[in-house]
Amino acid sequence: MMNKTKVALIRCEKYDDPQVLNSIKRGIDLLGGISLFVKSGDKIVLKPNILIGSDTEKCVTTHPAVFRAVGSVLKEAGAIISYGDSPTFGKSESGLKRSGCHREKIRAVSL
Repeated sequence: MMNKTKVALIRCEKYDDPQVLNSIKRGIDLLGGISLFVKSGDKIVLKPNILIGSDTEKCVTTHPAVFRAVGSVLKEAGAIISYGDSPTFGKSESGLKRSGCHREKIRAVSL
């Protein structure tokens, strides 16, 4: 018998921080809750997929609202969060700045 993978699709009309956070939380709840994925004290590195460090309007990278929401949910679950990326072009720091993910109150690491 084949195991089935769960997927949650949640509509989110705009990249408004509270709306994105609620959608992320709802999706995780539909999958069985955050405790299935994260335990307090887990060390997690978020990779925002900077690629080329484009502005958020170009939809090339993970939107900062999604990045913030996921980080918030993980921190709320007690995880120790870091973030970093290795973009295709340029340096991580400049790519993170252009993408809007550099301002997060999460420890940056080099990948």
